[in-house]
Amino acid sequence: MKKMKLIPAVLSAAMLAAAVTPVFAESEVAFSDLSDPKYSWAVGYINDMASQGFISGYEDGTYRPDREVTRLEVLSLFARAMGSNSEANQTAAEAAAKQYGATLEKYNLPYGTNDIAYLLYRGALKESELSAYLKDSLQSQPMPRYEAATIITKALGAEKTALSEVMVDMDYTDAKSIPSKSSQYVYYVTEKGIMSGMGDGSFSPATGVLRSQIAVMLSKTVDLMGLTVEEYKLVSIDKDNIAYKDIDGKTAYMGYSDKTRFYLEGVLTETQHIPVGVTAKLTYMENELM
Repeated sequence: MKKMKLIPAVLSAAMLAAAVTPVFAESEVAFSDLSDPKYSWAVGYINDMASQGFISGYEDGTYRPDREVTRLEVLSLFARAMGSNSEANQTAAEAAAKQYGATLEKYNLPYGTNDIAYLLYRGALKESELSAYLKDSLQSQPMPRYEAATIITKALGAEKTALSEVMVDMDYTDAKSIPSKSSQYVYYVTEKGIMSGMGDGSFSPATGVLRSQIAVMLSKTVDLMGLTVEEYKLVSIDKDNIAYKDIDGKTAYMGYSDKTRFYLEGVLTETQHIPVGVTAKLTYMENELM
């Protein structure tokens, strides 16, 4: 398989592991209420996500790090991490909105409809799961930490990997209080360094995620995700490989996995129905074709 050059404007191929702490300028405080040393662990991540346009503050110049984030806010943020508002994914986002717009109307979302549609389109959410996050007042309630672990895992396309861990052993003092249906997701994000304990050894699964915490989770997820989009002319697709024309006009090949999803004019499609000779947008996550 030919090693492909990824688009640097999105993210570099040489991504740091999530467990590696990025270096931020300590003096950079973009919001007026982050000067207190108790927020030093989050400031760099908040500034990073704000500079990339993922998060923003309030009109008074504050970030309000101790405010809880709602389920709808978290879903929208991780949809953006997956590229819902990226120009490169505009075609996919429009197809998602068209396909799921009617489904989402019944939830009367004040914002984020296109983001949620994109999560459905990319397979990070199922229609059967929507009510658990968005029905009535649930959408405006704080998202518990255990739910955030689930959403992060799915946004990374790692649900199958997480669920393959049949026996999980975590050092959290309250590990037994983590809902059994979420324990594998919590284990996954812990192992990836995206989420950690609360400082007292507990995970505190039912506690609502704070704005300070979500910036850290989001930044680490974006780094680990390594989302990129490339455009090539297809030559052929078989059960193992995609043949395409590279930038020099030569035929090159890449493999794909059972997680890869193919869309034709916005509709999920089997590979045998993809016409050759068309120009296709290829989306990668962690350097793996989505």
